[in-house]
Amino acid sequence: MLRILPLSLLAFTTVLSAADPAMSEKHRALFKDCCISCHGPEKQKGKFRVDQLPFAITNLETADKWQKVLNQMNSGDMPPDDEKQPSKQAKADFLDDLANVMVAARRTLGDQKGVITMRRLNRREYKNTLRELLGV
Repeated sequence: MLRILPLSLLAFTTVLSAADPAMSEKHRALFKDCCISCHGPEKQKGKFRVDQLPFAITNLETADKWQKVLNQMNSGDMPPDDEKQPSKQAKADFLDDLANVMVAARRTLGDQKGVITMRRLNRREYKNTLRELLGV
């Protein structure tokens, strides 16, 4: 029992010390070449700017913006057909990295730091709990 405790503490400490989810800097060139002309400081089509979008996802607002980028690029809507297109490999790498970062961000931002929120059971949940516990 005592040997398990230090190992679990080590795993817990490792999780807490992990850095915030962030996009790789290698993708900044893709944004500069294909996105800034329509979503930059001079022009903001769809009232969306990517030049000010931080690569580190530290809050829900930033995660929501990155989710919009992921959705638009996955659907093929961005970049539009009449604009400069990234290579298929660069786009696939970007989408793969972004999807992985979004999964990590969802875990990080969804964590409540060990706080358990108390709530009341509704009638159905209460009845099912009693049935499970008492077998009646």
